[in-house]
Amino acid sequence: MKITYHITREDFIDAQKLHRAKGGSAFVRGLILFVKVFVVAVPVGVIVLAALTKDRNVWSNFAPLVGLSILWALIFSLWTPFNWRRTYAKDRRLQDEFTAEISEEGVFMESPTFNANLKWGLFLRFLESDRVFLLYQSSRIFNLLPKSAFAPAEVKEFRQLLRHKLPDK
Repeated sequence: MKITYHITREDFIDAQKLHRAKGGSAFVRGLILFVKVFVVAVPVGVIVLAALTKDRNVWSNFAPLVGLSILWALIFSLWTPFNWRRTYAKDRRLQDEFTAEISEEGVFMESPTFNANLKWGLFLRFLESDRVFLLYQSSRIFNLLPKSAFAPAEVKEFRQLLRHKLPDK
């Protein structure tokens, strides 16, 4: 099967979200989860402590910590998507036309700046979202194939090939 496609900004962002949610190392995902819980737990903990002690000084004592945790949460939740959009806009190679020829042997990919014959043995695993397939070469390096490049029947055929050739995670 042969597909020709452009990676849209939405495809790129979806791939980053999918990778971040399921693709990174367990340590990184655990660290991100810990920080998210901490950012929520600090303000809640201060509110509970203030309610239990009925001491107004609790607020003034912990206000910098609460403020910093809220500021960090805002920066983290706004900066990351902004950075993904900026990365996509700055790297014009991502916006080139790509061609991929998919077979039982592997994936031959081509664009104006590269061509590569990638055998199935190179890929460790794949991830799938509503918009994209990610084919992982390592825990951090993946090839993105947008589902919009496939006909509906080809999506099913490609998914079956991936399940046959790579472990699904």
